Amino acid sequence: MIEIERKFLIVSDKYKEQAYKRTPIVQGFLNTHKERTVRVRIKGEEALHYHKRNFQ
Repeated sequence: MIEIERKFLIVSDKYKEQAYKRTPIVQGFLNTHKERTVRVRIKGEEALHYHKRNFQ
């Protein structure tokens, strides 16, 4: 799995008209080894973990 993080500049609050749900997300990292990362996210009532290896 490849994770792509995208960031956008928001110029108005107009997007809020289409927002219908809010889910708080808490994120933390279990290790920060140079070659791999383990991340945990708690999203509402669901907990997810992600493993990422950095190949160079």
